[in-house]
Amino acid sequence: ADPLKQCGGVSLLYHVMIVKAKQCRTPVSLHSKAGQVLRFLLKESTLSSCDNFPQGSGSTVEAVSSTLQRLCENVKAEELSVMWNCLYKETKEAIKNKKSAHLARLLTVLTSAVRVKKGLTVYDYPYLVGLVSQIVPTFIHSSDVLEKVMELMLCTVDRPSDVIDMESIALQWAPIFSLKSSSFLIFLRELLEKDKLVVKAFTSNILSWINNLITESSEEVIPLLLSLCEKQQTSHERVNIINESFESKFERIHEFLEDKIKKVQTSVESTGLAQIDEAEIAAVWGAVNCFPYFKVDSSLLICF
Repeated sequence: ADPLKQCGGVSLLYHVMIVKAKQCRTPVSLHSKAGQVLRFLLKESTLSSCDNFPQGSGSTVEAVSSTLQRLCENVKAEELSVMWNCLYKETKEAIKNKKSAHLARLLTVLTSAVRVKKGLTVYDYPYLVGLVSQIVPTFIHSSDVLEKVMELMLCTVDRPSDVIDMESIALQWAPIFSLKSSSFLIFLRELLEKDKLVVKAFTSNILSWINNLITESSEEVIPLLLSLCEKQQTSHERVNIINESFESKFERIHEFLEDKIKKVQTSVESTGLAQIDEAEIAAVWGAVNCFPYFKVDSSLLICF
């Protein structure tokens, strides 16, 4: 869509839903009829209205997203419950009726609103967290929905929370970490870029995912494991990220790291280092760097 026209459309929608304050610096309020406008904007027929036009439905979704972002930026937070409830209700209906295309659009809109002020304008945060938990099991085979919900997850954890709250979120979302798509690997990389409190809360979830895939996708998983290890380090002294209580739970990681070192040791002894290909050397080096963070047989590192 034409940027100028879209900007005008967003401005029009925004001003239809607000009541101007008498003083310029006072946050604006939502109009009493704003709920009706929001319900119309979030309807499937509205968000898909441009599907058959050259610009596609993205232009409508973008305009609605921009409008809601502007509301989050300028309207009093306590008045935004109307907006969030409209979003939640429409999203819930899309999940219930298994409308993947509509849900993907709604998730784009929802994510854009959550992103504002790092989620501090979100109303009923626990409900939002629970909503995410409902989406993945229902749309496990819809790549569009899964990619959108992962974007929403990354924005949701940006909201400042204490350790207990973040651990509670990680626990609720634990089943989601059984996904094996390539997009989930990208999601995990971005998750590891988050605040240390977030990474710590999700460490068990991430390790569980790595434990399930380390033998079949080691080239992709080892760098992720190393990033997780390094993120745990709070001082010059390295720490074990897996203690005795978790050893059996993540046994594959232990076995893989030890087997990888043993395998290359055998190869070096029989054919020499020059006969080992670069990919294998890179994998072994990654495994070696992960060793200090795990309770493994350190004697295996003597030749390194």
